[in-house]
Amino acid sequence: MAAHVAGQNWLAVGIDLVIVVVGVFLGIQLGNWNAARADEQRHEAALDQLAEEIAANRLIVQDYRATYEERVDTVQRSADLLRQCASGPEVLAEVEAGLQLLRGTPGFYPQTSAIRALTEDDSLKRQQGEVERQALQELRRIIERIDDGAAFLEDIPFRNPIEAHPIIAYASSLTDDSAETGLYRDIVLTVPLSEACRDADLLKALYSYERVGSFSLRLADMADDILDRTTTTLGLQD
Repeated sequence: MAAHVAGQNWLAVGIDLVIVVVGVFLGIQLGNWNAARADEQRHEAALDQLAEEIAANRLIVQDYRATYEERVDTVQRSADLLRQCASGPEVLAEVEAGLQLLRGTPGFYPQTSAIRALTEDDSLKRQQGEVERQALQELRRIIERIDDGAAFLEDIPFRNPIEAHPIIAYASSLTDDSAETGLYRDIVLTVPLSEACRDADLLKALYSYERVGSFSLRLADMADDILDRTTTTLGLQD
């Protein structure tokens, strides 16, 4: 271009300028395209991670539900036997098995890293359409609500521990699964079943746990529903 200016070849100078401007423009456009493509790929990867997260959470919900269903059945059986004032070694074992479960509740710990990224990362949010954005926000809102509810229920047995009941004591020997459960000694009744069955507070404790279990199963239903709806709305394969 300098030679063309020196020779006052203005046509050539104009052509050179056009070439430079077009080159700069194409460079900028290519950079923008690469950046947009990178954001698009990140978005696609984030949705793949969400699909994996949903699949993992389905298993977590499945285990949560199955554990509570089994526990509620045991506690209900214990309450029924106690209410009937039934007696015998087998009855005592079933009643104490139900009381043992009152010491704790299963936790619900969903995976949330993918949904947090998709609802917090600005570059990922720019890739989302309105339907997708709303579906992701709803998924996060419901999962967090379920998590909060499960945490509340998980804490209930520790507010009024069954071990504090006057006719409950610790067994003299350690449990076989103490290392796994953290409950180093089972709890046992210190009075005959004929007396325990007249203890209203004991029955109330069993019925309260039954109620906790029913709420927990409702939370599991809510989790399955939002995972199904999100998968369908976003067309995910989990």
